[in-house]
Amino acid sequence: MNPAFARIAGASAIMVSIAVFFCFSQAAEKKVDFTGYSSYSFGQIVQGSYESTDGTTNIDHYWSHEVYTGLGFHAAINERFTIKAAVEGKMWQPYPSNAGVRDFQKRNYSLWLDQGNASYSAGDPEKPWLTMTMGYFKYKYNPEARNLGEQLFRSVAYPGFVTNYFDFPATRLLGYQAHVELMEGNLKADALIISESDWYPFGDFSPALVASYKPHKAVEIGGGVEFVRLISVNSRKTTPIVDEHSLYPNYIIDSVVKDQFGNSTTYYDSSSYYTFKATKLMGRITLDPKAIFDISFFGPEDGKLYGEVDVIGLKNYSYWYNDLSNRIPIMVGFNFPAFKLLDVLSLEFEHYGYPFSTSFENVWRLACPVSKDGDFPGDWSPQKYKFDDWKWSVYAKKTVFPGFSITLQVARDHMHTIYSDGRENYSESLLRPGQWWWTAKLSYSL
Repeated sequence: MNPAFARIAGASAIMVSIAVFFCFSQAAEKKVDFTGYSSYSFGQIVQGSYESTDGTTNIDHYWSHEVYTGLGFHAAINERFTIKAAVEGKMWQPYPSNAGVRDFQKRNYSLWLDQGNASYSAGDPEKPWLTMTMGYFKYKYNPEARNLGEQLFRSVAYPGFVTNYFDFPATRLLGYQAHVELMEGNLKADALIISESDWYPFGDFSPALVASYKPHKAVEIGGGVEFVRLISVNSRKTTPIVDEHSLYPNYIIDSVVKDQFGNSTTYYDSSSYYTFKATKLMGRITLDPKAIFDISFFGPEDGKLYGEVDVIGLKNYSYWYNDLSNRIPIMVGFNFPAFKLLDVLSLEFEHYGYPFSTSFENVWRLACPVSKDGDFPGDWSPQKYKFDDWKWSVYAKKTVFPGFSITLQVARDHMHTIYSDGRENYSESLLRPGQWWWTAKLSYSL
């Protein structure tokens, strides 16, 4: 067994054991429920790109499979105070699976904290008007999004890349949440303070506010704002100081001038720098016409039309980020009537006209909020990344019996292949219109 995997598994088991012991040692009114699940997913990248910035197809009918499993508990210490903790792990085959490379021939294992948090509720214990949560928790603000969308917290503004993961249209946040429900639950709001744990630089604090309102049973509107890295724990990492003499400078580009021979000269504003700080906005709407009528043969998700618009970085900066319209992903989705034969059958489209590579390579390798090497002045043209503007996804799910479900997805989304050490490939794998993948999952949960 991988030593790192064994250490993490052992530490996780100890933490869960201590927490369970603590819960069982409390007053008799306390209740502990154990949670668990396991799933097997399999599929194929029919056509795709591997470490390619121009969308070249070099993945051809690649088969992949993964096994996920999770275990945790939900402890109600009393009617107002609860604790949740869970670990999750997976077994997978990395890409590429080159026969001549030893690390790529073996299956790989990963284990991580799925959630670990404590909550306190105020008001009626059955319908609290306020719930405060601290720790590491799952968060989803758009209940209709099945794959695309949900980009307020699944994106980085500078450079402008977004993410999504199969059958997990949500995110995990580290920090604090105050959840309020008023007007019989028709008005909901979340105030959050998030400590960055997913993307470099780590630890910066981002306040956020997300709200939704149902003016009618057939209509729900929502919106949100995140002040990304408003409080920096290390300003030199949040706004890196790298001058024009470096191979990859972080001075804001003032202008790029080409001579008669096509050679370019870049001029910098030495008084200012690109930054990971940003302000992000989100707006969404859901229309459910069947809520007006009492039609028994429709399922609860049938017929819903929904959409989401996100602004990933409100402030413009010269050259890289000089047009706000390029940083606005727009998602539209529709749930086809499945007449209770399926839980949901959705079709989603997204347009995101970011004119540079959606790679996060320079974030990890250079710790700079700028795009890939080939996008530097003199190498970039406005048409270079037009082929990846549109994404689409078809998602279907069926609960066969309580606890067991089958899920199928066919998509050209923001999927990344996974290296043997568990890291995501810097670049997306599905860039051109002819590139897509499909995947299915069998899952069982307690």
